Amino acid sequence: MSDVDAEEIFARTFDYIARLINVPISVFGIITNIFHFRILAQKSMRSSPVFTIMMVICMSDIIQLVSQMGNDIKYIVQYNHPNYCPTVDTYYGTFFTIVYYFLNGFSLFVSSWMAVLMAFFRSLSIKFAMSSFSETFSKKSTAHRIAITVTLIAFFYNLLCCLLKYSITPPTIVPTCPGEGPYYIIGGTKTNSHARIIFTFFDGITELFQLIFFTYSTVFLSRFIREASRKKVMKNVEERKTEKTEALILFTLLPFFAFMFPTIMANFSYPILVNFNRVPTVITMSAKLLTMLQTINASSHSIVCILMSSQYRDAAKVKCGPKRMRSTSVSG
Repeated sequence: MSDVDAEEIFARTFDYIARLINVPISVFGIITNIFHFRILAQKSMRSSPVFTIMMVICMSDIIQLVSQMGNDIKYIVQYNHPNYCPTVDTYYGTFFTIVYYFLNGFSLFVSSWMAVLMAFFRSLSIKFAMSSFSETFSKKSTAHRIAITVTLIAFFYNLLCCLLKYSITPPTIVPTCPGEGPYYIIGGTKTNSHARIIFTFFDGITELFQLIFFTYSTVFLSRFIREASRKKVMKNVEERKTEKTEALILFTLLPFFAFMFPTIMANFSYPILVNFNRVPTVITMSAKLLTMLQTINASSHSIVCILMSSQYRDAAKVKCGPKRMRSTSVSG
């Protein structure tokens, strides 16, 4: 490893330990999300637009967790290699990192916007329950259109983002590394630097819009659940089912925004900090903690569904129960 000061060594050691912790969390998340997807893929679950959207979120979470785990393992292996050089990488290692940036950005875009729009449109459909809008949202075709639109926007936006922000270039200053090279860096041109500032600032703007949708949806759904709970004696089966659906959406939405505030702060502070010769260590550490929160969030959705949805629990029992029980449930 090249000679660095104590602050940088501490930051890299913190990064290494955070990735060591993050890998088993990612493995756990991949396993739970595969289970989650199998439950959501059942015919009884696909009839609900809410669970259809959750299936899209689940697929995005799997992409995020697999790409994050691969990137963490790559870093851990390189960190322990005798020729490790932190500022540069091989050509294929650099290309792998760019692919990770694309997959991670794509999956986070899809999962966050799907969760926000699910809650936002659900809130509007309740508020205007007597209008045609409420009927439109209750259709599976609406959920499919939302999923396709968000996925296409996420794909092309992140593709453009990676093409402009990142390029594989030789370092301007030859590093003093134990290995012979050749070495490369990501985005060494002025165009790449300007694109990173613009896209990072734009990401912060879009996340502010998400925050607005989130705030409205959270307040409205919380008020709806509170008012519905006061009428518990008068509620029929359908009203109770609706209340549980709103609670499920609310608890699915909340973990996304456990890291939304620090993400917004990071995106707006980056254009300022980029003019410094080195990003402060506290910012680097915060970014690693943020990544861990994202991994935990992507691993938690099946647990939320099990706790909040009786329909989901019934489907899980059918899927995971003995074959005789499953065949009896299907025939019944």
